[in-house]
Amino acid sequence: MKTILLFLTFIISTINIINAQEIPVFLYKNPKDTIIYSKAVKEYSNGNFQLGLSILSKQKKIYYTDCAVLRLRAFLHSSLGNHAEALKNIDLAIYFHPEQKILAFDKANIHYDLENYLEAAENYSKFLISFPEHQDATINLAYSLTKINRPDEAIKKLEDLSTKNTFVFTALGNLYSLLKEDEKKSIEYYKLALVKDSTNYDAQLGLAISYYFNDDFKLGLETIEQYLKYVPKNGKAYFIKGSIARELNLKDLSEECFILARKYGYEFEEVEEFEEDEY
Repeated sequence: MKTILLFLTFIISTINIINAQEIPVFLYKNPKDTIIYSKAVKEYSNGNFQLGLSILSKQKKIYYTDCAVLRLRAFLHSSLGNHAEALKNIDLAIYFHPEQKILAFDKANIHYDLENYLEAAENYSKFLISFPEHQDATINLAYSLTKINRPDEAIKKLEDLSTKNTFVFTALGNLYSLLKEDEKKSIEYYKLALVKDSTNYDAQLGLAISYYFNDDFKLGLETIEQYLKYVPKNGKAYFIKGSIARELNLKDLSEECFILARKYGYEFEEVEEFEEDEY
């Protein structure tokens, strides 16, 4: 019987991507404005968010009309944690350019960062009306729905996609494990994710955990060892490996892994001592 309970958590990272093909950039009519905008985009890409905002401030006349500039300003503010300003710029973009459906996706991402999951789900859903097969939006919508206690709908959204990439399969593995506690189904989806991309280490970690909960300890150990070859300093992974080793009565390996888990920053409560009759 397992003596350690593992909690599997998944963090959603929404990535804002500037797609010039989808957004009209009216400032291109003025070469000077184009140069300034391009410099700001470059600083955004390099992670220099405050500098990017400073560069845009040189062209105040285009703040409240140009969709690309408003979107860029929103991304910069969001990256700096200024979510209220980010929403203000996205709302202005929507006001001036309601035909640009991508803005609903941007707004949903900001709300997700703010943990406004209902608003996030509403905006992802609005965006998906125009782009029903957009996988990133569908994944983010699914996780938003889990936060507002609509798990069955979350899983259905992902399963209904006509084509699925490695990230969709990983998300399905996560949800079946977390919401349904169906490790067999979870294992199936993690394996499909790895078929699509063998370097999807999130799926590999999830697979190891699902093997653990499914009592497939030898497969779990093999999987987590494979994961640690590529991600060698993950404290949580060492905790998982130690937990699996414990189930296999590998005392020395288990204790070594728990020490490494703490070394690499994973905190957990003290585990029970091995009992003599376990050997």
